[in-house]
Amino acid sequence: LLAPGLPGIYVDGTFGRGGHSTEILKRLPPGGRLVAFDVDPSAVAVGKELERMDSRFRIVHRPFGDIGEVLKGERLAGVMIDIGFSSPQVDQQHRGFSVVDDGPLDLRMNPTAGIPFGEWLLTATSEEVAWIIREWGEDDDPVMALRIADAVLEEQRRTGPYRSTLDIAEVIRQVKMGQDDRGQHPAKLSFQAFRVFINHEMEQLRAFLEAAVPLLQVGARAVVITFKRPEAVSVKHFVREHEEPEPALEQAVNFCPERLRALYPLLGTSKPFAVRLACPALVPKASEVAVNRRSRSSMVHVLERKDRSP
Repeated sequence: LLAPGLPGIYVDGTFGRGGHSTEILKRLPPGGRLVAFDVDPSAVAVGKELERMDSRFRIVHRPFGDIGEVLKGERLAGVMIDIGFSSPQVDQQHRGFSVVDDGPLDLRMNPTAGIPFGEWLLTATSEEVAWIIREWGEDDDPVMALRIADAVLEEQRRTGPYRSTLDIAEVIRQVKMGQDDRGQHPAKLSFQAFRVFINHEMEQLRAFLEAAVPLLQVGARAVVITFKRPEAVSVKHFVREHEEPEPALEQAVNFCPERLRALYPLLGTSKPFAVRLACPALVPKASEVAVNRRSRSSMVHVLERKDRSP
């Protein structure tokens, strides 16, 4: 999907355990290089090993949203990020990502930066917790988000700080009466929301798109793999803000210039580039989900940079 072939630097914004990077390296054109980002120290350690094995590769221990600062002035041949988190991270109990394995209520991708979610929760209000759950978890049920928030904080007030992921998962399970409309663990969506919030994932996604796309060569692609509706919506909003009207549309519909600028915000800016979707968003086949169940909600968005029309 990156269509590697352009000369220059490619970027894997979410190295994880190196699955995507390894495949990109196999396809790099002559003279090509690959730079990967990750905030997880265990992922960076794996990247350092790959760095020693392949001189075309470099790992950067920073958030992918910092791409504009790290690669300022470069002309990139392609970039990609996978917004999901790797299976090893789920399986590491001390990280607190799982709702079924006991662990501390941490949820940070980089355990050396920021504060654990359990610590943040100590000073949170019910409105703040409900907003997080509603925005990035129970996004279609604001009343349930408020019920969960009230119950979580009431239990904390009654028994003290949460020491275990299983403790807060059990509170959420009881509020939802052990049920979930999507057939998953009742606490999964809340944990997802907590993780997105404490790691600033949505802000990082926006920062990545805003910084990476201007660095792309003409015809180069940005591939974004999302797993949650808010992520996909964020990508769509970025495209809508940076796409041009098709000439056929301008000919068929005689919009006045002011209306056209309102419908296509890029027209009101001096940005030298535009974005188009190279193809419709891709979803996994049933055979792929059978092999990797965690891929079932994934969507692959392929954005391509182009020059502005004269």
